[in-house]
Amino acid sequence: FEVILACNQIKKKEESELAKLLASYEGTLDIQRIETQAGVAKARNAALDVAKGEYVYFLDSDDYISNDMIKKCYEAAISTDSDIVTFKTKPFFDDDSDGLIMQKYTRTMSASKTYNGKELFSYMVKHNEFYPSIWLHFYKNEFYKNNNFSFIEGIIYEDTPFSYKAINSAEKVFFID
Repeated sequence: FEVILACNQIKKKEESELAKLLASYEGTLDIQRIETQAGVAKARNAALDVAKGEYVYFLDSDDYISNDMIKKCYEAAISTDSDIVTFKTKPFFDDDSDGLIMQKYTRTMSASKTYNGKELFSYMVKHNEFYPSIWLHFYKNEFYKNNNFSFIEGIIYEDTPFSYKAINSAEKVFFID
């Protein structure tokens, strides 16, 4: 298991605190420092360039996953030999939001099922369930490398074209609940 911390707009103090937090981890820890203001796409591309692990997952500073989510994704990916594992989610709020976006990530496809990427994409678009957020997908690193995927630098929502291309290129996408 490998952890890459691609730092974009992070202060040295925060990076040091993160390093201390991850120090107890027994796997490989590679901290990649990306120049300030370089953008999240450049940080993601730098992480992909050095990633040696079998699978890749991006978790941003404003995202949260359950303690066992990576394990569940990994086990599903291994058992199904999937290029991508995707899943349902529930938004959380760390402010006084009124919850209007609570239905934003609803998905109706069958759980614990393997899909062809193009078929799944078509289904998600038809049912208004295509969510390109990179943190909703767990990717096989070899799949990245073989398809020369990268994030477009200098645009906002850089995960939209990336996710669109990746899902449509995948032979197997496994959906877990």
